[in-house]
Amino acid sequence: MNNQVHVILNLRSGTIGGEHAVIQSIRELLTGRGARAEINVAHTGNELARLARRAVADGVDQVIAGGGDGTIGTVAAEMVWTEIPLGILPLGTLNHFAKDLNLPSAVDEAIDVALNGNAVYVDVGAVNDRYFINNSSLGWYPNIVVEREQRRPLLGKWPAMLVSTIKVLKHYQSFQARLYVNGREIVRRSPLIFIGNNLYRLDLLFLGARERLDSGLLSIFLLHEMTRADFITLAARAVKAELKQAEHFEILQATELWIETNRRRMRVAVDGEVVRLRTPLHYRILPRSLKVKALKSSPARQAQDQEI
Repeated sequence: MNNQVHVILNLRSGTIGGEHAVIQSIRELLTGRGARAEINVAHTGNELARLARRAVADGVDQVIAGGGDGTIGTVAAEMVWTEIPLGILPLGTLNHFAKDLNLPSAVDEAIDVALNGNAVYVDVGAVNDRYFINNSSLGWYPNIVVEREQRRPLLGKWPAMLVSTIKVLKHYQSFQARLYVNGREIVRRSPLIFIGNNLYRLDLLFLGARERLDSGLLSIFLLHEMTRADFITLAARAVKAELKQAEHFEILQATELWIETNRRRMRVAVDGEVVRLRTPLHYRILPRSLKVKALKSSPARQAQDQEI
């Protein structure tokens, strides 16, 4: 192997250590496997996007992104509808996308998959002009993220998340939404609308996991307006893995979704990053639009025709 590999690392991701040590370790692992690697480190989202755009423009053989879900999503957004495969080093805290691809968490094993794994096509979600590999939401969650980031320098990420969640859930008001989906018009007052790239499982042990990434469908979870007592009941059903039975919870599947509100712009979370987008919001699935490296057992692979 003598491929030209462009590696993009984000030092802000959760499990990355010292910059020099990480670069040296990854360089040795790549060169030991015969890859010609250019390694770049980004410290901001804009830098990540710029490096990914440059790699695509240069026509490299492969891009490998190292970081958490935000890093992978930012790089992937620049590679949609290209034929350059994306390898993933899960170096963040949660690494949802990597887990749903069944990628190993050890860096050396992840590099083996990135270089020698099966190249497969997976779906990507889109809202207006933004792409997402995991999910997007409006309502409670974007506001919790904004509050968390304000408190994070003083409290740290997870304590800030807890405090922010309690504050937002205590004071947040539902919003009026008009959804156009599957030929239907649905009008609801909702505190939270969640849109996932592919179908998320809702049982207790696999909450938030996806069995596959190539179904060509968005999953839409619509939480109805409720009293505090209703919310406590819903939370209890979540603990008992009974969300599908909840009265205040609608689950839909679609390839496209429009959301209208009475606001010109809405706070929207896109793979954990909060942005303000113009309404109406236009969600859609982009089937098999991203080429990634994965294991044979990956949910992204269809046995008959997905492997390349």
